[in-house]
Amino acid sequence: MENKQMTKAQALELALEKIKEPQELVEKLETMLAQQKKQDSAKRNKKGTSKVAKEKAENMDKVRAFFSEMTEQNALTLAEIGQAIGLDDATPQKLSAIMKPLVDNDEFEKVTKDKKVAYQAK
Repeated sequence: MENKQMTKAQALELALEKIKEPQELVEKLETMLAQQKKQDSAKRNKKGTSKVAKEKAENMDKVRAFFSEMTEQNALTLAEIGQAIGLDDATPQKLSAIMKPLVDNDEFEKVTKDKKVAYQAK
């Protein structure tokens, strides 16, 4: 194999090609191979994005849209942002998780407003 790591399934297939006896070992390897292929198939069929990740992305889009519609570019605290996008009961941790990627992408910046952390669009 060229620069690719051998998978568990490939290793088991190679072992089965080489080993013909004892029969008990061959049967055990065949069982392990079938189980590994089943696991690999389940991993491939698993949905790509979790529900939480989708919800977070949607909320990030809501924040972007809200700030783009604002006439005056004022800094808003996490609580104000939560209310603006309809997450009145969201925890500060959840709102921070929404804002962090936006700050990391240089779309927003952290500022201080009334001794609280606030965010404003760049």
